[in-house]
Amino acid sequence: MKRVYQKDYSDWSEYYYQYQYTLAKEHYIPYLINNDVKLGNISIIDIGCGNGGFISAFPKTSNKIGIEIKEFPWKNTENTSFEVHNILTQDNTKFIKKYDLVILRDVIEHIDLKYKEIFIGTVKNFLNENGKILVTFPPYFSPFGLHQQALMKSFLRKIPYLSLLPLSFIRILCRLFEDKEVLREIDEIVNSGMTISNFKSIIKCSDLQIYNEEYFSVRPSHEIRYGFKTKKTCFSKASSLRELFVLGASYIIEKK
Repeated sequence: MKRVYQKDYSDWSEYYYQYQYTLAKEHYIPYLINNDVKLGNISIIDIGCGNGGFISAFPKTSNKIGIEIKEFPWKNTENTSFEVHNILTQDNTKFIKKYDLVILRDVIEHIDLKYKEIFIGTVKNFLNENGKILVTFPPYFSPFGLHQQALMKSFLRKIPYLSLLPLSFIRILCRLFEDKEVLREIDEIVNSGMTISNFKSIIKCSDLQIYNEEYFSVRPSHEIRYGFKTKKTCFSKASSLRELFVLGASYIIEKK
């Protein structure tokens, strides 16, 4: 996949848009197509769409919407609309049983543990009869499952397995070397604690099933952002080891 360099863009927003667009176009769209998920002339919703680069890469022949809990400088893209909406706190009537594909790209790990089942149950209700959900996330106990490489600014961003430390110690480190906003975002990830086993349990309890799953020791996003070649893991079947050594999980989910 083509690497995207931040230095080639005038600001972070433009860089991140292109990174998301490239990630979708060069990895996740082929992944869905290779697993017989039709992408043309369908309805798609991207929940937690950020600035919209990911969903904008999907075919223009489909009706697409991206929703976020806050406003971004969204671009005008053909057959794509964006709006501010929180599915946990606002009325979702207009989204019910409407979509062939729901995208949750690196979103589920930001949802508090006590709301995860409600969140997934709500997303399930967005699907039409044969709809699919694309879910990706970095497992919490993986080397960078705390999102430190993206959230932190100090030397801590390069230290793996911070998520294995007690929360009290993580907070001390953040107070010493990071700002208050980083601490708030780290608290969000800790309170989510999105492990592979927990995710599978939630899917089972929500009367959903896994249609396809992939596990990576080097995520596709790392190839685009850092230049490391995407690599699937050899620990996909080892449930205890994969929590520690899988850096990224991808799933296609469907109704039972």
